[in-house]
Amino acid sequence: MKKMIVVFILILFSIHISVSYAESSNNHRKLELMAEQLEKHNLTLSKWTLYTRGNLGFSKDLNGYLDTVKKLQDKMPELQWSTEPVKVREEWKVSGRKVHGDGSVERLTVIAYPHKKQYQSYFIYAVEGTLLPKSGFEETERRFYQKAEKFASKNLNYFSCMSGITDDKMKFGLYNEAHELVSSFSAVQIEELQEETFVSLSAYTALWDDAITTAQDKMNLQIAVRTDGLGGRTTVTIGTPIITSEY
Repeated sequence: MKKMIVVFILILFSIHISVSYAESSNNHRKLELMAEQLEKHNLTLSKWTLYTRGNLGFSKDLNGYLDTVKKLQDKMPELQWSTEPVKVREEWKVSGRKVHGDGSVERLTVIAYPHKKQYQSYFIYAVEGTLLPKSGFEETERRFYQKAEKFASKNLNYFSCMSGITDDKMKFGLYNEAHELVSSFSAVQIEELQEETFVSLSAYTALWDDAITTAQDKMNLQIAVRTDGLGGRTTVTIGTPIITSEY
C-alpha cells in the first residue's frame, strides 16, 4: 500500500511541529548526499524533488490577488504562465512552468482562497526531475534557494526528496536496508513504522541544520522502503526533514 505524507502533517506524531532552517554548506548538498547513498546501495535514481511554500499575505479582493500574481510573474519571466486564473472549488490558482534541457520541471503556483472577507495568498515552488541535472545537484539546490527567496525571504520551509529503485532482492530485508541507510547518514533513529511490504524510519542527523522539532526530539530524515511483492521492484525514498510525496 502506498503511503502519503503531506507537508506539515507528520503521521508518526500526533503533535504540532515546526521547521527551522539555518545556512550551512551541507544544506545545499542534500540531494547530492542522497544520490551518493543510493549509488552505494546499488539503487538507480528514479526521481528527485525540491519543494517549498510560503505565505504572500492578504488581498482585499481578487484584483489584489492578481496584482500579487503579476509581481511574481515579473520576477520569474522565464516560466511559461497560464493566461487566466483557474478556480478550483473556493481557490484561485495561477501556475508558471518550465521544462529544462535535462528534463527537470520547474513550477511556481500562486494560490488564493477566501478568508474573513479577504483573500489569503500563498505560493508553492518546486523543481523535480528523474535524471542528474546538467549543473549537478549542489548548484541546482543553490539556485532553488536563491529563487525561492525572491518570493518570500522569511520563514520558508524547504523539503528535499529522492527515490531510487532496484529489481534485485534485498539480502537482509526491508527493515535492515532502511536501517543501513539511516546509519549511512550518521543519524539516530527516532520512530519506525513496519508492514509486510513497507518500512518507514524517522531519524535525526547532524549533517543538516534544519529539523522538525517535536515535543521530545528533533528529526530531519525519513527513509521509506517499499516492495511490490515477492520478486517485485523495491523503491527506496529518502526525504528531509520529512518525505512530502507519495512513496
